[in-house]
Amino acid sequence: MYETRPALVLGSRRRMAHRSLFVIGVLGLVLLGASVWLLVSELRTGRHGVGDYWGFQFPAWMAVAVGIPILAIGVRDTFLKWRQTGRDHGLVDYVEDPQGLVLVHHRLARRRQTLLVQRGEPLDIGATLTAGRPRGRKRTYRFVVTAPGGSFVYSQDGWIERYSLAPLDAAAHQLGIIVTTSGAADVIARLTQVV
Repeated sequence: MYETRPALVLGSRRRMAHRSLFVIGVLGLVLLGASVWLLVSELRTGRHGVGDYWGFQFPAWMAVAVGIPILAIGVRDTFLKWRQTGRDHGLVDYVEDPQGLVLVHHRLARRRQTLLVQRGEPLDIGATLTAGRPRGRKRTYRFVVTAPGGSFVYSQDGWIERYSLAPLDAAAHQLGIIVTTSGAADVIARLTQVV
């Protein structure tokens, strides 16, 4: 089995993001556990708790039962983001293959996307701003990763200036793969050491 390594990563602030996401994830797990406990205790005691909103009365266990899946999805999303900011994974990962590099992007609640880039082939990473203003607080980019063997598309929130392609550049250089960027991805840090 081949080892997965980060290809496109957050830059120098990744450790702070990793710690923040860890704290958010732990708080989410505590809240999820408390919600499950509340649901079980409500069901065991005969569903006595009553919620009253907008003139409608309903058992409190119903609100908790609806909230648990939503909370579980939030905890999973936080875990995936936490994993992306760690040392072993990035926003996009790569796996060395005898034919070249296999790029991997993990998606929430869906199958991961993969793309084989063979030795000597070109690889283009393009990005387009889809939501937010260029200097705004919240920005979403649509990334298109393209090689002769195919492509995949994904969206990513954040500040594109804080991403780095240094790990991918180093691995691709050894295999003769030429990595180019286009669109908003031109400002991603290249050939620099990632902290």
